[in-house]
Order: sequence, then C-alpha cells, then structure tokens
Amino acid sequence: MIRQVFILFQDQILYQRIFSRGLNNSELIEKYIKIKEEISPESGEGIDSIDTIKYRITFSYNKNIDLYIIFVSDLNDDFFSVIRPEIYKVEEIIPKKQFEDYKCYCERFEQKKSEFDERLDDMNRTVKAKICLIGYSGVGKTTIKKLIKLDEIPLEHIPTINADIATIRIGKLYFFLWDFAGQMHYEFLWKKMLHGSNAVLIVTDSSLKNVEKSKFFIKLAKETTPHARMAVIGNKQDLPESLKPNQIEEILGVKTYPMIANISENREKMIKIIVDLLDINLEKSVLLEPLAEREKLVKKAQIMMKNGLYEKTVEIYERIIHLCRNELDDYELGEEYSIKCEKLKNFLKGLKSLS
Repeated sequence: MIRQVFILFQDQILYQRIFSRGLNNSELIEKYIKIKEEISPESGEGIDSIDTIKYRITFSYNKNIDLYIIFVSDLNDDFFSVIRPEIYKVEEIIPKKQFEDYKCYCERFEQKKSEFDERLDDMNRTVKAKICLIGYSGVGKTTIKKLIKLDEIPLEHIPTINADIATIRIGKLYFFLWDFAGQMHYEFLWKKMLHGSNAVLIVTDSSLKNVEKSKFFIKLAKETTPHARMAVIGNKQDLPESLKPNQIEEILGVKTYPMIANISENREKMIKIIVDLLDINLEKSVLLEPLAEREKLVKKAQIMMKNGLYEKTVEIYERIIHLCRNELDDYELGEEYSIKCEKLKNFLKGLKSLS
C-alpha cells in the first residue's frame, strides 16, 4: 500500500499527503539527499526506486525545474506494475513550466492542490492493500470476514472452498481481504495465495492444540511474504478452554489480539486491529478521517448528554448517523444511533409540550 506522497521543489516540501505511518521528517530529508546524490549528472528526468529496511521509496525527478515526487510504499508493492503507473498519473497534473522563483511555482501548484488530493485518493482505491486471513478449518476466518463486511454472521461452520476475496472499505481506506480455505487438501494453494500480501492475520480458535498447530502458518507466512506485517487473532475467547492472548503470544512469538467474532458489536474492535496491523495512524491518516471523527463525536455526545445539552446531542447523533451510513458502511451502528436520536427528539418534543 502507498503510505505517503511528497512533492519537493527547490529542496522545499511543496506538498504531502499522509495515508499511514512511513518516513518521519528527518528520514525523508536523509533519503531525499541520498536520491539527489545518486542521480547521474547527465540525467534530466526519470523514475527509480530504493528500498529501506521497512519501505520502498519510489521517486520521479525533473532536474530542469528541481522537482521531485516521492512515494513511500510497502516493500511488497511492485515497482513496475503498481507504483510506477501511479507516479505517471501524478506527473500528468504537475506544472512543468520553469517559473522564476519558488513563490510563483507554489502559487501555480496551489491551484492544482485539490486535483492532487482527488488523484491520490483515487490511487488508494486502485492500489489496495492485501490482507490475508489464514488458519485451519473451523477457527472463524469466514466469521471474521463477515464481521468486517457487516454480512450476516453464520451460526454454523460452512467450509470455505479455495479462497474468498472481498473488497472492504473503511472510510477512504480500501483493501482486499483474502479468506483461505483451511482444509489440509488445499495446502498446495496457501503459498501462492499468500504471495504479495501486505499483512497476514493468522486465526486460531485459541485452543492449545490449534495454537501449537498454527506455528506452521507463522513459518509459511515468513517464508512466502517476509515483508508482510503479521499478527494472530485469538478467536473464540468466550470458550472455557481458550488460551489468553499473552499465552498465545508466548507460544507463537507474534502479537495476538483477542476476539469473539460471532458478536457483531466486535466489528469496531476488528477494524482497529486492521488499522493497527497496517500501521495506520488513526489521528493523522486522511484515509480514516471519518472513523477518527466518529470516535470524537461519540465521546462528545456522551459529555453533552451528561450535561443535559440534548439539542446539541441530537445534532451530534445526526452527524454520527451520516458518517456510519455514507462513509463507513457501518449500517448497524448507524441504526443504533438513529434509534437513540429519535428517542431524544421525542423526549425534547415532550418537554416543549409541557412548557
């Protein structure tokens, strides 16, 4: 997934768009200086990439006007088929004319800023992160997928055949969610399906036997997609024999999140696990602005209700409903707040009739 985009002109940051965690300012400047030093003096324009320990840095340069476009992405993102075409699209709307000074160029660029924002948001719909759910049959992979998608949660286990691929949207974040068949006779497909993953979630039913067996998937994921982020979902935490997350972590050596996937109220928790897994800063990412806004509004509504500011609470509820239905596809929570909102409106009408 593309994490950050920077445009630098005459050694100044002209534009930046942050989708998730990546380079901090000092790291960016360090890489920028290195890029400038390594470009051949004879080369006027071009595109290239360098890899760091954590990220792939793809850059386009135009030395004639001292302009650099820098994309920070995951190491699994292919330069030729994924990143380079997106840089070409950004280059199409960059002002190419040689301006007299930095100020003139900035003024010209500012006129294009909203177009850049739209182009880069479109890019995130095109270059989707790939998240894989993998684990043995019956551990709850499909239930987790349905929980995230807000589909009806199955009451009995129906085995997945081969793999099921869903496109998920959370705010402006789009990603592919792969749900693998966990039966052993599909083992020959697992390696191929894991290839190119940005993140891998290994799902276990939290029983000691299943956790021990899941060591196989840790090893497989590390061998197949070594740069992918990895975590474990300790599902079925409501069962008496289930191991606690710290116990699972001790056995598998991978960060483990507790989950009861057949409870629809846990969708929010599951989304936060994905946000954490993809290393996205909820407060700073433009992709998750609607989710961050909703969290703040929920807390604000609680304070308003406590202080008896009911009309203000209604306004906040209506904004939460809009975010849930139109930007977060969280219709269940939207309906919950819709009911709360109607009850509060009726209460206010009752108060007015008494006065």
